[in-house]
Amino acid sequence: MSLRDLTNLKKTLKEFWESSSKREICRVDFLGKEVKLILVKRKKPKPYVINVSQNELFGLAYVPEVDEVIPGYPHLNNWRHDKVPRDALVEVKLNGTNIGLTVLENEEKLIRTRQSLFSPEFPVMLYSESFLKQLKGPEGKKIADKFRKLRSEVFSKYSDLYRVVGDYEYVYLKSEEALKLVLPESFWEKNRDILKKHIVFGELVGRINPIQVDENASIGIYSFDLDYYVFDILDKSTFTFLPRESKVELCNKLGLKVVKEYSISEPTLDSLRMLALQINEEGFVMKLSVSLNSRWKIKSEQVLEFAKRGWAIQKGLILLEDLTNAINRGLEAVGREAHIDTLFEVVQEELKTDYPIEVVKRNYRRIRESCAIELAKIVALEEAERMVREGKSKSEIFRELNIVLPKKLPWLREWIDFKTEKALRKRGNKDKKRIEALKRRRKRIIQPVISYLLKKKIV
Repeated sequence: MSLRDLTNLKKTLKEFWESSSKREICRVDFLGKEVKLILVKRKKPKPYVINVSQNELFGLAYVPEVDEVIPGYPHLNNWRHDKVPRDALVEVKLNGTNIGLTVLENEEKLIRTRQSLFSPEFPVMLYSESFLKQLKGPEGKKIADKFRKLRSEVFSKYSDLYRVVGDYEYVYLKSEEALKLVLPESFWEKNRDILKKHIVFGELVGRINPIQVDENASIGIYSFDLDYYVFDILDKSTFTFLPRESKVELCNKLGLKVVKEYSISEPTLDSLRMLALQINEEGFVMKLSVSLNSRWKIKSEQVLEFAKRGWAIQKGLILLEDLTNAINRGLEAVGREAHIDTLFEVVQEELKTDYPIEVVKRNYRRIRESCAIELAKIVALEEAERMVREGKSKSEIFRELNIVLPKKLPWLREWIDFKTEKALRKRGNKDKKRIEALKRRRKRIIQPVISYLLKKKIV
C-alpha cells in the first residue's frame, strides 16, 4: 500500500472525527480501487472512529488521542471456485474469536476484536440461557444440556473470566482477563518495539469460548480450556501481512503459537472441504498474497449448510440464528448502553454481509423490533438485579420496570410501556391489535426478569 493511500485514509478518518456527524458513508481509493467506508464515532472506553463496512478495510480505526490509524482484519468472503491455485497458502481456520494485539504510539497496549477497538467483553452464546432456550426438539435439548454441563465445568475453574447477567441469561467473556492466562507476564514489555510496528491477529479458542458452527455443535469444539493461535501479522506502516515464514519467525520471538499450514499437491474446493471434516475444524483460510484483499474462507459443506441462508434468502427471510448472532455482535460493538438506532445500524451492516440488501430492507421492522427487545431484556434484567441488591420489594421492582424505566429510556416506550397499555385498554377494542402487541413484547422482555426473581425467591 502506498504512502499516499495511507495518508489519504488518515485524512478521511480525521476529517470525519472533527466533523459534527455521528455517522458517515464515504469512499476512498485503496489498492487501485474505490472502497466504501461506513464510519461511526464511539466514545467508550475512549473516543475513536471505526469503519463498520464489511470489506478489506473492516475495523479500520482512528484514535484522536494519539492521532493514529489502527488497521482491522479484513472481512473474508467464501471461495466459490472448484479449483484452488496451486501456489496458495492454506492454513487451518480455528473456531474462536479474532483478537488483535498491538501497542499505540503513546505506549498503551491495545487488545481488540474485529467489532471493537478496546478489549471488550463479548457474548458466549453457547453458555447463555437466552440462546440455549431457543434450541428446540430432542437434538436441540441434547446440545443445550451438553453446554450447560460444560459451562458448569468451566465456571468451576474460570468464573472470574466472565460477566453474567441474571441466571446465566447472558454470559460475556472478558477478553483481556482471558489473554492473561496464555500470554506471559513479560509479553507486553518484552515485545513493545515489535508490537508498535505490527498488529498480531490470533484466534482465542478453547472451552472458555465455544462457538456453534454446525448443526450438532461438534465441529471446532475443543477439549482444552484456553489457547491463542496467531493466523496473521500485519505491518502497520504498509498495511500488508507478513509472509508465512516471517510470521513464524516473529511468533517465535514473541513466544506465540501459529496456526497450522496444510500442503496439498492438487488442491480443490472439495478436497479441502473433506479435509476440514476429517480434522474436525470449521475450514481453512486461503491466502494468495500479503495484501488485505487476498484472503478467502473455505468451509466444509456441513458448516455452510448450517447457515441455511440460501433457502432463507429465496423466501426473503432472515434466519433467527443469524439475526441473534448479528445482534450479539452488534451489542459487542456498541455496548449495552447504546441507543436502539445505533445498535440497529450495526446489526443491519452485519446482516448485509450474508444477505442481499433487499432482504435486509424487507425485514426492517423485524430486525428493529428484535434489536429493541434484546436491548430492553438486558436493560430490564440489569435494573432488576440492581433493585434486588438495594432491597426493593416485588411491587417496587415491577413498577420501576413497567413505568419508570420507559421514561428514562424514550426508545423503550414503543416496546414496554404498561402505562400506555392500560390507557389503550380503556379506549376499547379498536386498539386491540396494538394492545396485544404491547402485551406480547412486554412479556418477552419481563420473562427473564421473572425467572431471575423466582430464583431469588422474591416472587
